[in-house]
Amino acid sequence: MWAPGQESGDLSLNPLEVLAAGDLAQAERLCRAALEKAPGDHEATLALGIALAKSRRTLEAIDYLRRAVELSPTSRDSLLWFSDTLRKLGRYEEALEAASAALKLFPGDTDFTFTAGMSLLGLGRSQEAEEHLRRAVSQSVAPQALHYLGVCLGRQNKIDEAIFLLEQARDMEPRQPIHAIAIGQAKFVRKDLVGARKSAEEALALNPRYPNANLLMAQVLVQEGKQIESESFLLRVLERESRSAEANGLMGMIKQQFGQFEEAETFLDKALELDPNQVVALFCKTQSRKVMAEDQGLIDELAVRAESPQTSPHDRLVLEYTLGKANDDLDRPETAMAHYDRANQLGLQLLGDHKPWSDQRFIDLVDRTTESFTPESVADWSRFGGESNRPIFVLGMIRSGTTLLEQMLSAHPSVVGAGELSFWMDHSAESLQPGTTSLGPGRMRTLYENYLKVLRDVSPDADRVTDKMPGNSLLVGFIHCVFPNARILSLRRNLVDLASSIWTTFFSKSPEFGHHKGHIINVIRQHERLRDHWLKVIPQNRIMEVRYESLTADPEPTMRAVLEFCGLEWNDACVSPENNRRFVTTPSVWRVSRPVDTASVNKKRRYGALLGEFLQLEGSDGVWDG
Repeated sequence: MWAPGQESGDLSLNPLEVLAAGDLAQAERLCRAALEKAPGDHEATLALGIALAKSRRTLEAIDYLRRAVELSPTSRDSLLWFSDTLRKLGRYEEALEAASAALKLFPGDTDFTFTAGMSLLGLGRSQEAEEHLRRAVSQSVAPQALHYLGVCLGRQNKIDEAIFLLEQARDMEPRQPIHAIAIGQAKFVRKDLVGARKSAEEALALNPRYPNANLLMAQVLVQEGKQIESESFLLRVLERESRSAEANGLMGMIKQQFGQFEEAETFLDKALELDPNQVVALFCKTQSRKVMAEDQGLIDELAVRAESPQTSPHDRLVLEYTLGKANDDLDRPETAMAHYDRANQLGLQLLGDHKPWSDQRFIDLVDRTTESFTPESVADWSRFGGESNRPIFVLGMIRSGTTLLEQMLSAHPSVVGAGELSFWMDHSAESLQPGTTSLGPGRMRTLYENYLKVLRDVSPDADRVTDKMPGNSLLVGFIHCVFPNARILSLRRNLVDLASSIWTTFFSKSPEFGHHKGHIINVIRQHERLRDHWLKVIPQNRIMEVRYESLTADPEPTMRAVLEFCGLEWNDACVSPENNRRFVTTPSVWRVSRPVDTASVNKKRRYGALLGEFLQLEGSDGVWDG
């Protein structure tokens, strides 16, 4: 070991020994001194390359490591450091070439097999990478090899085996957060948000500042509809890794949902500058504006990427929806619908058997609901409800116009839009059977007080607060019993338009009945049954039907009627929702950010027979208005 008083160029010291002792600066000085005397010294050249690589001066290191290979083409250490440093630099083609050449000299060598596999993984050649990484694992069950084989399998949607291998790696290295993060990412792809959140929390407990752990938690929160909470985790990522394309793209999406479109554009542009393959950023960019003929180059590029076997199933799904919208903008309905159909095929595959949808189970649920809530039972139980009329419930199927109506209502100075509150869904099991031993007047009073507290948390001052959770459509009877003075607005939209809108819309969290035309048709018909039932059961001065077509074609008289029904004075702001900059989490964020129009009315005129089974719904609810 070099001691104080020795000259830094003392060639009596072995550079490799000094390097092994961890004194990188001293090793570098010794190597440079040695190379001044003997420029062709292989050992000094290699040691200097290693010292620079370990000092994270990888670009400089590569030159010396390449020189070391030239000086001794059969040196295993030179080949290994050279190929692996190229890989860590992201120069995967060169790393693969170097590792493949080394495997000819050292057949079956675990380290070169691993480097070749990792390089193939970096190139997106997942199937070839899997072969090499499996070979590396069979030769040496090391946590790093297990980890990246798991990552490789995850990219091919082999989620169960991926999680199994990643959990093995985590058990071998329980203090390394990368394993928990990878497990969480695999569970996230499988739509297991509870498992993904648990893994994110595990990784954050090990290292609260770890960027990828914070990114995973942000992604989970977005899927849970908690975008406001996710923003703080994304800020933590960007503080340490401002060049994270994923974090910039996700932040851009959230800024759009806040109505901060200029700021959103900055984040989205940066995401795409850092990684042109960021599909979420591409999706958000194309949704926020009309795609024009001059964008054809981008469309062609997206189509190639969507067809690539290297593109993950989720990214392909997003790309197909993006291409559908782009071709719709360009008035190419057949091409657009072909992309939407492929997107839904992929979506159905991704839903898998995780939460299989049953049409009969939903029909049975609607049957039980309509049987439980008769005019007599509702009148009887509403005697125990509270007096407040503070909540306004905006109800309807997804894509029926609930977001637009809430946006218009919440533009009123006396109204705050709460979005989709989970309160009643959290109590759905007990609320479907009033009068049972588990639910009586006392329990109803508790729910009444607790819900008012939720509304106070949303806004302590607003006279009225809207709640537009779609699932509340099943719970109207019980909600009215607890809040008999609350106003209920029920959206009605042409059924063919409704079905086609569900089919052509990308949801960050797909509905369980989504991506299957038969399920969509059944759910729509059951919702029609429910709405018709509630219109008969709930007093007419407490529930009002609002037609989407009337709202978009002639917004002022419709909104005047809505405000009068809710006991609110007229306000001009209610017909200019584009000026209402509030947080919107649904796919309608782009729709409500511009003036009201009828662009989404009468999809049959545009798509005709391309709508297929959805045309069964034609005539079920009358003709198109407007």
